[in-house]
Order: sequence, then C-alpha cells, then structure tokens
Amino acid sequence: MMGPRDDPTENEADHQLEELVQELRLVLPGATVLFGFLLSVPFSSRFDSLTALDRVIYMVAFLSASLALVLLLAEAGYHRIQAKPYDKHLMVRTSSRQAVAGLASLGVSLLACVVLVADFVYGAVLAMAVAVPLGGGAMWLWFGLPLMRRLRDDPSR
Repeated sequence: MMGPRDDPTENEADHQLEELVQELRLVLPGATVLFGFLLSVPFSSRFDSLTALDRVIYMVAFLSASLALVLLLAEAGYHRIQAKPYDKHLMVRTSSRQAVAGLASLGVSLLACVVLVADFVYGAVLAMAVAVPLGGGAMWLWFGLPLMRRLRDDPSR
C-alpha cells in the first residue's frame, strides 16, 4: 500500500510548495520595506508640496503595495486555515496565482514610486523617460521571458 510520501504527484506538490515558500521569503521583505516607507511619506514635511498628480501617483504606489502584501501573504493564511486533509495541488495552484498577482502589484508600486520620486526631483519628462524602460524591463523579466520559455518548452504544443 502506497503512503502519501510514496505518491510521486504528492512529492511534486511538496516540492512546488517549498519553492513557492522560498520565493515568497525572497520577495516579502522588500515589499514590506516598501510599504513601510510609503506609510511614512504623507507625514513628511514636503508631502504638502506634491502636485495633485503626484498625490494620485503616491496613492497608486501605496494601494498597490498594500495589495501586493495581501496577495503575497495569502498563502500563509490559506495554509493555516485550510484543515488537513487538503488538496495540496489546489493550494499550490491558488497560491502561485496569488503570488504572481502580488508580484504584478509590487511592480506597479515600484514603478509608481520611481515615477513619483523622479517627477518630484527632476520633472515629468525625466520621470517618463525612466519609467517606460524600467516598466518594460520589469514586465519582460518578471512575466514575458518566463511565459515565452514556458510556451517554448511546453511539450503539449
């Protein structure tokens, strides 16, 4: 009789879950620091000198960092609340999607922070000149390249 540890699909789910946890351990500290920084910005003495557009950009950065943390931390809540036995494959799939959405939200927040600082310090032209290649590069490295390789390496094609 085969136990759960003898099941190759269960071993694969364990491996995928461990990889996901390690990836989240890498991303979460940076997202947390960014969120903490954004929490302090409105209380700085120069916040009042931001333009209306800069305040909108700040709010986009703040809300997307908040959403990123919610999504990146969701796996821990899912795992703790879902009583055993549970479908580990479903948990990995759900948590992986939440992590990807969290990375996208984190990317929006990072980009909004760069635009806000560049606009505040150097003006809108330089802010856009920096934001466009940075945003494009992040999208390519975080999503485009992995998706392209996934499609290329997909044996079902």
